Amino acid sequence: MKSVILAAGMSTRMSPLNLEIHKALLPIKGEPIIEKMIKYLHSHNVVDITIVVGYMADSFQYLKEKYNVELRLSDKYKTHNNYTSIQLVLDKLNDCLILEADLYIIDDFIPRIDKSKSQYFSQEITYGLEWELVLDDNDKIVGIKSDRTSGWGLIGISYWKGDMAEALEQELTKCSPNQYWDDAVWNLLGKYDVYANKCQNQIVQELDKIEDIVHYNLMSHDEIMALCLKSDQFKKIDDDTYILGDKKLIFRDDKIIIE
Repeated sequence: MKSVILAAGMSTRMSPLNLEIHKALLPIKGEPIIEKMIKYLHSHNVVDITIVVGYMADSFQYLKEKYNVELRLSDKYKTHNNYTSIQLVLDKLNDCLILEADLYIIDDFIPRIDKSKSQYFSQEITYGLEWELVLDDNDKIVGIKSDRTSGWGLIGISYWKGDMAEALEQELTKCSPNQYWDDAVWNLLGKYDVYANKCQNQIVQELDKIEDIVHYNLMSHDEIMALCLKSDQFKKIDDDTYILGDKKLIFRDDKIIIE
């Protein structure tokens, strides 16, 4: 089995931390998220790993020597959505595990992969707004709903094989600049079967924004403050209010408010 990690995006929802560090390299419990992910893959003998980079691409170069991964550079990350990242790895799609780079892995899931079918891993939505998978009685995906607060949600992990992988290669060539790569999958529903691999326990925590880091208790205020202090744009206004870039950060009690 091969693996592709998608790490090209600008992480705009992680603003203003994304001014200083790519969110895939955030040091959670002393280790960059993406290194924890690579080590997890290695623990299951997944060593053919390709990382698609774009924003802050130079920051990922050290991974090539440290973990013998391949980097592929997207030059469209500023103007196109993430379907262009998948277009760079079409040769990898068959028997391939695709992961978003902002996932903090908290439980073992690779043994759950059913290699007889293409599938999205899913866990119940308990926090924030997510994409919900619409399923039939056999857990085959028949549709998708956006901005949902409950149901079986997308979590940024999928496995592809066989005819569906080949069809996906062709469909991705039809995407427009504002589309996600998953839109190519939705276009193929009904023609090809894609299933939900439903995980009753939480296997990952997705870190889209600073509030997510605080919600999951993955970094303390002091650790987040230390990252902010690395920027010459970080300025103190009063005891709990700071400016970084065009954002105001308010550190209050156990919350971080961003305005």
